[in-house]
Amino acid sequence: MAAVDSLDRIADAERVGVGIVARDDLLARQHALREAAGEVRRDTIVWLVIGILLVPALVWVVRRRVWRPLRELETGLARVADGDLTIRVPVHATDEIGRLAQHFNAMTQVLGDRAEEQGRFAAAGELLAGVAHEVNNPLMAIAAHAENRLADPSLTDEPRSEMSQILRQARRAAKLLRGLLRFVRATEREVTRVNLNDVVRGALDLVSYRFGVDEITVGGRLDADLPAVEGDAIKLEQVVVNLLANAIDALRRVKPPRQLNVDTWATDASVFVAVADNGEGVAPEIAPRLFRPFATTKGHRGTGLGLYISRQIAREAGGDLALVSPPGGGARFSLSLPRAPVWPVCTC
Repeated sequence: MAAVDSLDRIADAERVGVGIVARDDLLARQHALREAAGEVRRDTIVWLVIGILLVPALVWVVRRRVWRPLRELETGLARVADGDLTIRVPVHATDEIGRLAQHFNAMTQVLGDRAEEQGRFAAAGELLAGVAHEVNNPLMAIAAHAENRLADPSLTDEPRSEMSQILRQARRAAKLLRGLLRFVRATEREVTRVNLNDVVRGALDLVSYRFGVDEITVGGRLDADLPAVEGDAIKLEQVVVNLLANAIDALRRVKPPRQLNVDTWATDASVFVAVADNGEGVAPEIAPRLFRPFATTKGHRGTGLGLYISRQIAREAGGDLALVSPPGGGARFSLSLPRAPVWPVCTC
């Protein structure tokens, strides 16, 4: 019993010791938890203070780097929409918004230059129309005088041949002037049934003077049974004149022989006009952007709008304008338009 009591006392002492150790460990853990909570509160307060201090700075940076440049760009776009092409926006940095501002300034510069050129072209067109009208009167007088002389039965063969040549050239010049006046004064869109062969012949007449000067041989085949299309004859003539002028400019950069071909043909659904030359062709890096606004291969002599406007005219008529690179070199542009519907024949 004495041994049992001794062991019991030893066990009680051990239990007391274990309890003390557990209590000390629990107190230590509670102290550490309180210190951790205090550190979290301090860190939270510190970050809140830092955040409160940084928010105004962040707002200032955002306003300076993002909001203000975007507002200036918006103002610039509104000015451009109102027709002011002199507007420029300041470039504050070299980041994405800064590069956007640089592109905007470059765009407005190009638009301003092109608008100035178009203004000069419009003024030149008005002047040309006036000159053509004034020249047409003496041409009519020359033609009338030649006709009166030819009506004289006493006229010998040599003067008659000369008068016939004068009359033929005067009529040709008058025809060209009428086509020129019709071309430069076309303002309203008039959709009618059009034979593209007539359009091609009118366009060839307008640029025919350049064929002899630049030693260009004109060939090709016009389909005699070409079906009609629906469109504005003057605008379609503008497209063909632009294609012919581009081909002539391309041929002037190469040595003779210089060949220009104009062909027309039709399929079951479409009618085509193709203008081809044996010039240098279109460089592969230029071809993908050839129909974009202000894309030109003529340097300062070109506006970069001819092919773009021509394609727009073709698409307004339900067709398209495309570049076809022939295997032998040069360039070939194909204008396609839908066939006009066949009108029913009245059998009544």
